[in-house]
Amino acid sequence: MKFCTTLIAVRDMERSLRFYRNLFGQEVTQDLGWNKTLTCGLTLQEHFDELAGFPAETMKYQPNTMELYFETETFDEFLTLLREYPDVELLHEPKTFPWLQRGVRIFDPDGHLIEVSESMYSVACAQFRQGKTVAETAGLIQHPQHVVEAWYLEYQSESVDKSTEVIPYLSFNGNCEEAVNAYIDAFGGEIYGMSRWTEKNFDMTPEQIGKVMHVEFAIGSTHMAAGDAFASAEVNTDIKLMIHMDSETKALHAIAALAQGGTILTPLRPHPELDDGGCGSMTKDRFGFTWIITCPNPAKQ
Repeated sequence: MKFCTTLIAVRDMERSLRFYRNLFGQEVTQDLGWNKTLTCGLTLQEHFDELAGFPAETMKYQPNTMELYFETETFDEFLTLLREYPDVELLHEPKTFPWLQRGVRIFDPDGHLIEVSESMYSVACAQFRQGKTVAETAGLIQHPQHVVEAWYLEYQSESVDKSTEVIPYLSFNGNCEEAVNAYIDAFGGEIYGMSRWTEKNFDMTPEQIGKVMHVEFAIGSTHMAAGDAFASAEVNTDIKLMIHMDSETKALHAIAALAQGGTILTPLRPHPELDDGGCGSMTKDRFGFTWIITCPNPAKQ
């Protein structure tokens, strides 16, 4: 057995079709006359009382016992569209719920309640851009941490194509976050994601806990990364170059090539807990440049 559709009774099929087409971009995918299925799978049924055998006077519209739920990545654009149809009845004005999601509830022409909200993925991404960790975001948006972790990985993959990009990496000694915010304030840009040192990461002093373990950000069109380098190489003003390889094999090959005449400062190993689930290595080549090479963790693929 499988669930097939949700069916709602409508009094005027053409009026309902215009409503769902104009506001939600829905088209008819199956036309059975009085019964029409829309793109999203919702079915509209005219003359439902005759089909089901109900007395017409028992058909109750706007029952307030269920709702249809839509999510959008462009909530503000939907609100602009909604204002073009002032005859649409609102249950409440757009508002922000306790889990930080913005939403509005409206009624369709037959009184069926509809919620339209921004997607929870976009809500999580807004927190990532503000530098919130996965754990902080999960608490703020009231979602399981494993769900938010999956969203963070998706967010990172969408933020920038990492397959061949060389990323400048800046090292700091406790003032990374202040510096990054200063750069963004000066030049414009945004933070893609940030993780922090905790007591679980190597041997941290109380002063180091909470500092930036890794942050990725943009200045203009340039993708950059930085961190407070307490547990790795010596902190200095040298620029390190970071490149992401799409496999462990390619990463090991690059490390071996750079190490010819150079030095492997940190062998390839999994990143600390609460980071992005990948692996990383640091190698100084024979020309004196330091390369941070990362790749997916094969144990988590």
